[in-house]
Formats: sequence, C-alpha cells, structure tokens
Amino acid sequence: MKNLLSISDIVETLENQLGTCEVCATAEASFADATAELVVDCDCCLRVVNQRGADQTLRPEWLPRKDSVKTHLPREEAVAAAKDIFRSWVKKVRQAIHQQPSTPTNL
Repeated sequence: MKNLLSISDIVETLENQLGTCEVCATAEASFADATAELVVDCDCCLRVVNQRGADQTLRPEWLPRKDSVKTHLPREEAVAAAKDIFRSWVKKVRQAIHQQPSTPTNL
C-alpha cells in the first residue's frame, strides 16, 4: 500500500480547565494498486495549546475512537473518496463535541 493522502483539521476550539484546547481530526489514506483497495485510518484528539512549551495531546472518553474504512474503487476515485470519508469523520467528531451537556471538561 502506498500513502495516498494525509489530512487534518481543527474541528473546534474549546476553553476548559486546561486552557485553550483544539479538537483535531486526522486521516491517513493508503491505496493498493494491486487490489484497488483504499484504506482510510481516522483518528482525533484534544490538543492543549501551550504558548510556553510543547502542545499536549489528550484522548478524552467523549471523543470517538479510532476508525478505519476500507473500500474497493478505481485509483482515479481514491483521493475524492478519502476526502469524503474524512468529511464524514469530522462530522462525527463535531457531533461528539456537541452531544456533551456543556463544554467538555471531563478529560
């Protein structure tokens, strides 16, 4: 499999007891020419933005767990399909944020 696409997005910025945090969604897409299989590995995290040092990433329980999507399609459709899968993942992450009773603080 060859790496086809790496994509990330800051879904939302939150303020909580840790300070400013960014909810980030990522996807790594690979494509196997021999089998015409697209694999998109999706993940997300909460990144604590620290202006005085390295950013810290956390995995609160309210965020969706890693997911992997596999499908077979022609190579010329693979990038568009990977982007569609990522958009769907971002939507799922956004829903998880907004399903919290208030700003997520249970880290």
